[in-house]
Amino acid sequence: MTMHLQLLVLKGSQRIALQMVGYLLCLLVFLPVKVHAQNDLDRRISIVVKDQNVEDVLKKIEKLVGVKFIYSREIIQSKQKISYEAQNQPIQTILNEILTPIQITYETTGNQILLKRITPPSSILKKETVLGAEIPVTGTVKDEKGDPIVGVNILIKGTTRGTVTNIDGTFKLLVASEEDVLLFSFLGYKTQEVQVGKQSSINLTLRDENKVLDEVVVVGFGLKNKKETISGAISTVNADELSHASTVTAAGALVGKIPGIAFRQSSGRPGSAPTIEIRNYGEPLVIIDGIQKDYGSFAQIDFNDIENISLLKDASASIYGMQAANGVLVVTTKKGKRNQKPIITFQSYYGLQIPAGYNKPADAATYLKAIIQDETYNNVPNSSRTINREEYDKWVRGTEPGYKSFDWYNYIWQTKPQMYGSLNISGGSDNADYYISLNRIEQRSMLRNFHGFDRTNFQSNFNFNISKKLKVGVLMNGRLERNRQPAFQATITILPCRRLSEICQPNGLSLMTIPVTPLYRLSIHNLVTGGSMSRCLESTSHKFGLCKSTVRLNTVFSMVLKPVLWLATGTETPEMI
Repeated sequence: MTMHLQLLVLKGSQRIALQMVGYLLCLLVFLPVKVHAQNDLDRRISIVVKDQNVEDVLKKIEKLVGVKFIYSREIIQSKQKISYEAQNQPIQTILNEILTPIQITYETTGNQILLKRITPPSSILKKETVLGAEIPVTGTVKDEKGDPIVGVNILIKGTTRGTVTNIDGTFKLLVASEEDVLLFSFLGYKTQEVQVGKQSSINLTLRDENKVLDEVVVVGFGLKNKKETISGAISTVNADELSHASTVTAAGALVGKIPGIAFRQSSGRPGSAPTIEIRNYGEPLVIIDGIQKDYGSFAQIDFNDIENISLLKDASASIYGMQAANGVLVVTTKKGKRNQKPIITFQSYYGLQIPAGYNKPADAATYLKAIIQDETYNNVPNSSRTINREEYDKWVRGTEPGYKSFDWYNYIWQTKPQMYGSLNISGGSDNADYYISLNRIEQRSMLRNFHGFDRTNFQSNFNFNISKKLKVGVLMNGRLERNRQPAFQATITILPCRRLSEICQPNGLSLMTIPVTPLYRLSIHNLVTGGSMSRCLESTSHKFGLCKSTVRLNTVFSMVLKPVLWLATGTETPEMI
């Protein structure tokens, strides 16, 4: 019995001893962490940095001490730089001196240091003030007749907080401070601003905003004031979009700039203009500065003299009647501005026209081989077309007379320039304005021996105030153009693999599609001169036929009397519109 009690005592003491050992082990495990972290902050180091990023400085401290900084990119700005120097100072002191000026604090956990942004006390106080000290403001909004206005928008400036007036024109709103500004706005009235200040009640009268005349649009006659959104399909191209065009006609400058219309270039002759079809129905009616013109007159206007072009596609063109069934093209030319000093503008460009997009032609040897193969494969009866190796080699070399290849594309096509120059002057005084321009364009043909197209345009617009009730406008324009081209034209088409006997003359000379000899002689009656045109296509020293010149001079004068409008403004004299 005694031994049994002793064993129980021993077992109880052993249990207590084991528990004490466990507690000691826990202390040994966790205690060094705190000690280690505190020892790291107490360590003394020396560091010198000059104009370096805060992030780079922290990385340098990590290497020296062996700690790890944890922070968000929003806390440490990448462009923030500092300069700092410390000799044998504790880490804790260094961190305080570096981080505190940039509003950053830290906490330690083991060998990790967590960086946090310091919340300024002033911002906390400001938030409490805003949330806890709202000022109620009431009032009434009326018009100039004293009637209350329903639905007036009242907004605190710089915020999204606001309210609207009720059926009595009254409102109630909570503002944050006396410095807040209230914005009062309503359609048809001028927007007003009122600072709250010491006022607890604000009674306001809104004034009418007369903008009715600014919205008037008379599209059919080309008159407009402020056209933003109107009923009808109308497209407008202004002068800036037209001035960068590399073309010879105003119609060419419109290509790709207006939706719903098709441009068709039926001829590649120099000076030719594309035709315009609205929705594929036909050419539109052309109105230039209020005067009806034909499409040719519009095509030959210099695009630098155009202020804007409006295309009316549907009901907006109905005032012109049946002649505007395909739409109306309203063109307004440039004019001077009142009270403006003379402005001189010069614009020019020079470009090259290069033929492109054609297939490489066959040489003489390839053509002869194709003819022989054609007759052989088709078993042409009585065919005597045979050739030995020596003869074929002469065609391949193409150096001996009669065996040379003829380059048809080089004979017909060439690279030619296109030049343009524009000079204009504009200005005005109190009672007059003017715009004068002179333009010159030259376009040479890519076909050899075609002279090409030249045009000189003159444009002048003058406007005078004869009196307060009468305004006179004089518009003059003219053009001198020269277009040289063949007096006749014909097309000969021959398939490339037809029998040789069918495409040769009885005298043995080949036709112009065979790449061996130059063009054969023609003997065609000339309807222009009555004579013959023998050998007019034989060599490049001769023209491709007789040429003709076309000279056109067009001058237009117009006088416009501007209408008079009496405005209800209380003035003694009528005002011009």
